[in-house]
Amino acid sequence: MADIVESINIVSSFLAQEDLSNPCEVNHFLRALPKPRTGQPTDAIVFCASSVLALADTVFSAFSAAPPVAGEESKITRSIAHELQGMPEARVLQMIAEKWFGIKAVNVGDPGAKILPHDMDKLLVVVEDQSTNCGANASESRKVLEACGVTSPRSIVVVQDPTMSRRTVATFRKTYADLSPRLVSWPTFTPRVALDLEFVTSNSSTESPIQQLQYADRRGVITHDEGLWGLTRFVDLIMGEIPRLRDDENGYGPKGKNFLVHVDIPQDVDNAWKFLDTVLEQQSRQR
Repeated sequence: MADIVESINIVSSFLAQEDLSNPCEVNHFLRALPKPRTGQPTDAIVFCASSVLALADTVFSAFSAAPPVAGEESKITRSIAHELQGMPEARVLQMIAEKWFGIKAVNVGDPGAKILPHDMDKLLVVVEDQSTNCGANASESRKVLEACGVTSPRSIVVVQDPTMSRRTVATFRKTYADLSPRLVSWPTFTPRVALDLEFVTSNSSTESPIQQLQYADRRGVITHDEGLWGLTRFVDLIMGEIPRLRDDENGYGPKGKNFLVHVDIPQDVDNAWKFLDTVLEQQSRQR
């Protein structure tokens, strides 16, 4: 089981690409960027819609005096479900930002939805609700930024579901290949797992290996986080990402579907994925 735990955490950490871990690191990153010779620099934080509301809590509370809403995700979901049924996920995030954090978001073309050359320290929150996948996140975000006067951002901080962060950053690199802004990932956290000893001691050893795990913090302490995916779903997600990142005829890289730039997959990550693939395949055959 220790090998399974280690392998899941290796793959998860790679996919999350946690370049920045918290708002303080984001602030330090932005302040350390070189200033252009002329004009005011513009930096973008692109928040891709995610089913994990903890991301919204972290990002929005960084730009608001309102307290975080950690632990109230289910309450928030219930309270707005009837208002946003059938609406794009971006509109869900907009409502959360406005209703719980007092952050006003605008649409392209609205009064004031523009960054002008002389603007300094202006925070503009704009909604992009047309994208349906990682590639569209990048291309549609560029359209929105350009419509708002941001034709050459100095940097882009990508906030994405940590199981998809590396892939999303790779699509932004392809979309902005002609400009090459500084691109970094801020997944807000990296999912980690640990062996649930309480479960193991009270259940049969024939249980699925995944059922013997729980989410854990950086120290390996069980967290029982209710806002995350079920463990089976989480493992399915990370296992599906590595084939997409491969630069071969079946992947999304230049040699395949050409949705993103080439991504190097380290040997330890590849080994961990292959080990998990074998374990899960054996488990499937035993059912």
